[in-house]
Amino acid sequence: MSGTFTQIYIQYVFAVKGRKNLLQKPWRD
Repeated sequence: MSGTFTQIYIQYVFAVKGRKNLLQKPWRD
């Protein structure tokens, strides 16, 4: 159970961070 919850949580965090990065600034390296 905890493993599944962790995977969902990580996916959610990465999705939110990715969205914020895309909205705040264009692709830069």
